Amino acid sequence: MALSTSTPELKKQSWERNFLKEYVRESGFKSFMGTSPTSVIQVKNEEKVGGESITLGLVSRLKGNGVSGNGTLVNNEESLGEYSHKITVDYRRNAVALTRREQRFTAPDQLEVVKPLLKEWCMNETRNDICDALLMAANQKTLVDPYNTNYSTVATTGEANSWLTDNADRALFGNSKSNTVSGDFAASLATVDATNDKLTAARVSLMKRMAKTADPHIRPIRVKDKGREYYVLFTDTRAFRDLKEDMKTTNLDGRDRNVATNPVFQDGELIYDGVIVCEIPELKVFASAGAAGIDVSSAILCGAQAIGAAWGQMPRSTKRQEDDYDFIKGRGIEECIGISKVQRYKSGDPLKDHGTVTGFFAGVEDA
Repeated sequence: MALSTSTPELKKQSWERNFLKEYVRESGFKSFMGTSPTSVIQVKNEEKVGGESITLGLVSRLKGNGVSGNGTLVNNEESLGEYSHKITVDYRRNAVALTRREQRFTAPDQLEVVKPLLKEWCMNETRNDICDALLMAANQKTLVDPYNTNYSTVATTGEANSWLTDNADRALFGNSKSNTVSGDFAASLATVDATNDKLTAARVSLMKRMAKTADPHIRPIRVKDKGREYYVLFTDTRAFRDLKEDMKTTNLDGRDRNVATNPVFQDGELIYDGVIVCEIPELKVFASAGAAGIDVSSAILCGAQAIGAAWGQMPRSTKRQEDDYDFIKGRGIEECIGISKVQRYKSGDPLKDHGTVTGFFAGVEDA
C-alpha cells in the first residue's frame, strides 16, 4: 500500500507562543544601591533639576589638636577639608522596529517580547557601567573632568600610574602590601603569581584593615552593636572560586551545615570577618598581566558612597512616531544616566578613591 506524504512546504508548523530569551543575569548590585549616605552605590535622582552633571560635595574629618587649658582659639581654628565629585549624565537609548509584514508572516508575537528585552538591555548596561566604575582610575588632573577614565580599558600607562601613586594606601597586589611597585601599575600587577597570590580569607581581612586605616578613612556600610563594622567585597568568578575553596572548612565548621543554606553546597554570597563577598562575573580580568603571564582577577572592597549613580531621567518606554503610513511599529527605551566611582577632588591634592580598596589576585582560568 502506498502512503501519501505531504511536501515540506505544506506541513503544519507549531510555534512556541513566546521566544526563548538569552539569559541576562541580574546585576548583583541592586541590594547595595540606595539614597542613603551609607549605601555602597549612592543613587541621586535629578529629574527635576536638569543639567548635564551633578556635583557631590564631600568633607573630610577634622584632624587638628584644637586647644586646651587657657589656649586661645581665635586664629587657631581648623580649616574644613572640602572636596567635590562630578557625575556626568547623558542619554542612553535602544529600540527595535518591525514592519507590518514581519509581524504578519512570523508566527511568534515579536512585539510582545521586545519590551522585556529592552528592560533587560537597560539593566545589563547599568551593571556594566558599575563594573567599569569600580575599576575607574583618574584622568590627568589638568582636565576639566578628571573622573571618567577606566584603567581596565582605555587609561594610558601614565594615568594608571598616577592612580596608583595617589591611592597606594588603598591598593593591594596579591598577598602583601609590599608587592606594590611604587608608581608603576603594570609592574605591580606583574608581582601577582599563581601560587602565593590567590584571594583567601586572610586577604579579605587585610583589605578590611586597609579600609579602616586608610587616610581618608573608608566608612563601613553599616555598624552593628559593639562596634561591628561591615563592608562588601565585589570580585570576579575566578577569585570567588579560590576564596570559596579556601573557606570550605570554615563554612563547614562555622556555619549551619544545612544543604539549602551552607555556601559549600549552594551558590551565593560569602561572609567573613565582617565582609560580605559577592561574585560579579562581569568584573574585569587583566589578561596575562601577572607573573609568568597569568591572568589577574580584580576584587574591590567597598564602603559607603563607593559609587555614585545619577539619573537625569529614569528609564521610560518610547514608541516610533515615523511609521511609514502605519506600516512600521517600533518600541524603545530611554534614560539619562551617569555612573562613576566617587573620588575626592580638589585642585592640588591627590585624587583619592572615596570608598574603595582595590585588590588584584591570581585569576588562573580553570584547566
